[in-house]
Order: sequence, then C-alpha cells, then structure tokens
Amino acid sequence: MPVQFQYSKTVAQASLETADKSDRAPEAGSVEDLARAALSRLAQARRAEETAPPAVSEADLQRFAGHLVDNDIEAATACVEALRRQGAGYQQIADGLFAETARWLGACWDRDVLSWLDVSLGISALLRVNGALRDSCTRQCRGCKCDALFATLPNQSHTLGIILAAEAFRQQHLDVELMLGASAGDIVDAADRRGVDFVGLTVGSDDRLKDIVPLAMRLKALPRAPGILVGGSAAKSAALAGPGVPVDWTVGSLDEATAIARDALCR
Repeated sequence: MPVQFQYSKTVAQASLETADKSDRAPEAGSVEDLARAALSRLAQARRAEETAPPAVSEADLQRFAGHLVDNDIEAATACVEALRRQGAGYQQIADGLFAETARWLGACWDRDVLSWLDVSLGISALLRVNGALRDSCTRQCRGCKCDALFATLPNQSHTLGIILAAEAFRQQHLDVELMLGASAGDIVDAADRRGVDFVGLTVGSDDRLKDIVPLAMRLKALPRAPGILVGGSAAKSAALAGPGVPVDWTVGSLDEATAIARDALCR
C-alpha cells in the first residue's frame, strides 16, 4: 500500500517550530518524519534567501532608471521580468532594484544630474511598475489552479529529493500530492483522477529507467496529459534526452524544480 498524504500549513508550521527548538538531525523514522525534516531545512533556506535582495549592477540600475525617466513602462517592465525569470520574488525586487533606483534618482537630483521634473517622472513611473508587479504576484498567489503529483515507485528508497521538490512546488502555491512507494497503476490513476498539470518522478540509477519511461508514456496517454519532470542522479541520462521520450524536464537541482513551478504561475 503506497503512503500518500497532502502537505499542509500545519505540518509546515510544526516543522518550523521543531527547527527552532533544535538543530540536531532527526533520527530516521516514518515518511512523515522525513517530510517534516525536509520542510524544516527548506523553510530555513528560503527564509535566509529571502532576506537578501538580488544584487543590482550599476549598468542595470542606470538602464532601468533611464526607462523610468523616459516613461517607457514596457522597457522598465522587461527589466523586472528578467529578474523574475532568475527567481526573484516581489519583495526581493522591491527591496533591491526598486529601492536602489529610488535612491539613485534622489542622488542624481542632489548632484544636479537630473532635474526635479525628471526625478518626479521617474518616481511616478517606478510606482506604476511597482503596483503592476505587486498586483500580478497577488493574482498569481490567489488564482493559481495548478496541481502537481510527485511519486516514487516501490523499492525507490531515496525519497528526500522528491519530497523537497514537492515542497518547492507547494511553496509556489501549487496544490501538491505526494505518493511514496506507489505502483505505476496507482500513480496513473491518481494523475487521471485529479487531472494534474505536473507529475514529478525520480530515478536514482540507470537500471530504473526501464520503469520510468513506460510510466511516463502511460501518463502522456491520459486525456489530460500532464507535464512530466524527472529528477534524481540518473535523470540526465541519455535515455531520457532522446527524441520521442515522453519527459518534459530532467531536473538536476532543487533550483531547477523551483524554476519550473514558478514558470507555471506565469502562464
């Protein structure tokens, strides 16, 4: 019988509380214990990452500010979208690029490089870009209907990676279901029943490819075929990269999985 459960805010909160109370590595135990430990580490990493806005080069700053002063909202928005494709969230962009730009415009006025009118136009355009980005991110968080199913087959013992990938998708506001040790039939039935947008699988060695490829083919034959991503140490195998292989993404890191989830919200 496969172990199946949904991630929840309660589990995530319990993980954070456990992490705050002790830095000791948890003992090996149930699948839920592994999930709690994975959630703790992921949440701690995200909290540390989100406190530091991405660095903004002087050239990028001047280019963005120039678009604002010219009231070229489209070009300024393109600069912001480039940061989003690199993984920056709203708060990071607001604390980084937007804050630095406001300071730069003020400094240019102090040095008489820009007129008060130029600075006023730049700040006005900056507020418009900021409002549009904030509204876009809010709509995505509230309106996302994407579902994802992450699953492992029987006797796949290295499950921490797929648990982390599933949590990465959940953190991007997708509804995530995790099935560990499930049969291929159960995975296909669950994907069909829920009509999921993504199925995440893992392959730790080349000899398991003979199980993953047929499963991916069955998933792609569903009336609503999901996007399929495969992670694990053998994910970059040539057997998954050839023409006709029903795999959409091979994932080599948690960052890659997070980027796929983030892109799903931008569709």
